[in-house]
Amino acid sequence: MSELGEPMQLTILTNSKPAPVNHQSPVNDKIALFRWLFRGREDVYPRRFESRKTGKSGYAPACANEWVRGVCEKPRIKCAECPHRRFLPVTDDVIRWHLSGQDATGADFVMGVYTIQLPASAVPGWPSDVPLPVDPRWKNDYAASVRRLIRDGVDTPLANLFVHVARNVDAEAEGADRARSATEEFIFRRLETLPETKGRFRLNTQLPIAFDGTGAMEVDLLCTDAKLAIELDGGQHLADANAYRRDRRKDRLLQEHGYFVLRFLAEDVGKRLDDLLDAILRILFHAESLRPK
Repeated sequence: MSELGEPMQLTILTNSKPAPVNHQSPVNDKIALFRWLFRGREDVYPRRFESRKTGKSGYAPACANEWVRGVCEKPRIKCAECPHRRFLPVTDDVIRWHLSGQDATGADFVMGVYTIQLPASAVPGWPSDVPLPVDPRWKNDYAASVRRLIRDGVDTPLANLFVHVARNVDAEAEGADRARSATEEFIFRRLETLPETKGRFRLNTQLPIAFDGTGAMEVDLLCTDAKLAIELDGGQHLADANAYRRDRRKDRLLQEHGYFVLRFLAEDVGKRLDDLLDAILRILFHAESLRPK
């Protein structure tokens, strides 16, 4: 993968569809259909490479100066560090080469597409100044949560938090901790903007319960009046036996002090927002029904 991101042929456009195309159609009609079906950045495209020496293959940005004598200094200088890079744009000729499998010199040719951001204006109800990724895998994972945000109401700050949360993060501890903090902030802000939960939750609250050798215990989100504690766990909690045991010990202590504990995976805040919010609202409704009249 290059510094420009993962090349993929992905996005269906929203403009009018070209005329039907079959194997007898003119080449220009086929190219028009390809441009309609697959869209990415127009200013640069990745070209597939395969090293005869090492067998390594992948994609790299197509550069007009690649292997130009006196300009390109590969392999001494990596492409990403070269001051002479001149990216090639996507043209009809490039698409023609891709469809035929050969470039103008007869060399094997396969192109990719660098993904672009979907204009937010294409999603009714979503803030127009917060673009959404167009990667189908992202849409498959997060589309339901986007719909839930729109249904409940979403402003620019909340939308920005969601897009920040709904992304892949390095598994290293520092990156995971930062991602979890952003996830906690997002779900807190979401709850603050819903009439049923506004003003009821506190973020990163200390409780006077002895835990881990201290006289206090911190919970990610706390609703005092319903005695509901919400914990958001990174994926490392499932892979680390000691972290798992610590979480269960924390749950037992909270339950012994009369708290109901909801525990979610941090990634599910983005991918399964419906389930998370509905679970919280059900518990709050149940707590209300148990209060003395």
